[in-house]
Order: sequence, then C-alpha cells, then structure tokens
Amino acid sequence: MRFVASIKSTAKLDDTTLSPKVRAFNSVLNTSCTFYEFEVGIGCMGIIEMSFADISAIIGKAIVERGWVKDKDLVHYKLHSEIDHRHAEEFFSVVEKSWDDPQKQYFIKQGLELGAYVFDRMYKDLLTVSH
Repeated sequence: MRFVASIKSTAKLDDTTLSPKVRAFNSVLNTSCTFYEFEVGIGCMGIIEMSFADISAIIGKAIVERGWVKDKDLVHYKLHSEIDHRHAEEFFSVVEKSWDDPQKQYFIKQGLELGAYVFDRMYKDLLTVSH
C-alpha cells in the first residue's frame, strides 16, 4: 500500500480487475513450484528474481523521471532492486549442488528457461495493453 500511496493513485485496489496476463504468469509460477520437479520451480523463481532486480531499477528510474513519484518517496522498486539479487542467489544456491546430476541439471535448465520466458511474455503482453 505504501507504493500505491506514493503514486497518489485514486484507483481503489479492490475495484481493480486482475489482468489475464498477470493471472497467466502467476499460474505458471504456482504450477512450476507446486507440481513440477523441485529444480524446475527453484530455477524458475531464481531467474525471475535475478531479472526483476535490474528491471526494478529501470522502472524506478522511469517513475521518478516522469514525475510520478519523488525519488525520496520511491519505495517498492528501490527495495526490489536491492534485495532481488540476493533472493536469486539464495534460490540458485539451493540447486547448485545438483548441477552435476544430468537429470537435475535438465530440470534446473527447464526452470531457468521457463522463468525467463514467462517473465518476458508477461511484460510484452502488458505492453500491448497500452498500445
């Protein structure tokens, strides 16, 4: 809520509908972490955390440059740009010891590729909303 308050949004979160694009992204994360091999879920989450750290910094900079939020009030994206690299490292450290097992390496790679794909897909799909 601090993020929404910082952009002085008049939209009420309760009245906001969940985009099918975001629902699809969340569904893939839920499925990969719940029903697939352990290494798939960990790889998927790790690559998303790693990617979002850099993306957060870019988004935060753009929000400030557009005057939507003052730099001193920017909370959400600053936080993610700082902590998500650590989160990614923590995820990757969980599966690192499994890398030498060819079957587990396959599942780790599947998770990395799946996470990168759905993250990229969600942002591309969200971009089409505004055009």
